[in-house]
Amino acid sequence: MPPQTSHIQYISTALTTDKPVRKTPYQVKGSIMKNYPKSEIVPMLNGSYRKKYLYPRVQVKILDEKIYFLGIAEGVSAVKSLIDNFKALDFGNITFKIKDIIIDENGLFKQSDDINRYKFITPWVALNRTNIKKFSKTPSSQKRKFLCELLTKNLIFLASEFKINLDKKILTDIELDDKSLSSFKENRDVGFKGSFLTNFILPDLIGLGNGITRGYGSIKHEQKIKDKEIDTSRFYMLDKKNIISKSNNKNKSLKRRKKFLTKKTITNEENEKNYNTLKNNISNSVAKSKKYNSKKIKKKKASAESFDNKNFNSEEYHKKQHSI
Repeated sequence: MPPQTSHIQYISTALTTDKPVRKTPYQVKGSIMKNYPKSEIVPMLNGSYRKKYLYPRVQVKILDEKIYFLGIAEGVSAVKSLIDNFKALDFGNITFKIKDIIIDENGLFKQSDDINRYKFITPWVALNRTNIKKFSKTPSSQKRKFLCELLTKNLIFLASEFKINLDKKILTDIELDDKSLSSFKENRDVGFKGSFLTNFILPDLIGLGNGITRGYGSIKHEQKIKDKEIDTSRFYMLDKKNIISKSNNKNKSLKRRKKFLTKKTITNEENEKNYNTLKNNISNSVAKSKKYNSKKIKKKKASAESFDNKNFNSEEYHKKQHSI
């Protein structure tokens, strides 16, 4: 088991340009992929590492009409390699010249004896297709607790992803904007505005929740509060034993599933069809014919859609590369 830590490799870069940037994170990524195709950062942006890293190692933000690049762990060197020779960002119809780059490398990430307040500087998309229906059916009096539990899960996921030691109970509370809560609709993405409190120290600008690759859930530290100066009785609490128990139950479930699938595969192989029967030979030849025709269709489609015709600045292109 890898050693646990309270620091992660981290870099945040704020780009000052010659004019205000009114683009989306998708458009910025598209411009980089088109103009810097051999850059180390491209695989971190185009979805190549989606299966390897559950949490995005490079994040792009547009905040106060400035471009921010965030590199975490394996993404740090990729961000550094880009900004080392970064002079301009060309969008075709407009080019932004880079005048200055402010760098922050404070990657402290750990539990704290104090309570810290963080503001969501971009909406927190807490709900997904799985839990949005459950949330809509939750009584109003329980909705706050429901969201606190989701926030706690976000923090536990981050700690697990970056091997952060959890040696205390986790405390969370949310202070969300009433308007964003009241405007909730089940049939669309819900982004909550407001703040949250927790006994974690987190790096600024990292994303929480869903839609991180689209710039959602970005946070900024606002205030440190001494534990004795705040009543934590109303906070949602999860202690270490519950975290370990849930983690172990999940691992056991996965092991049982894998064991079941392995047995099922072996059984299927033992009961394999007689490939010398006339019926099976006919079905095989039909299958091969369908596969061959399918390949021909795919080749035609590939030739029709050339690389140069792709619109790197479109949201549709990047939705193929990133899930919410």
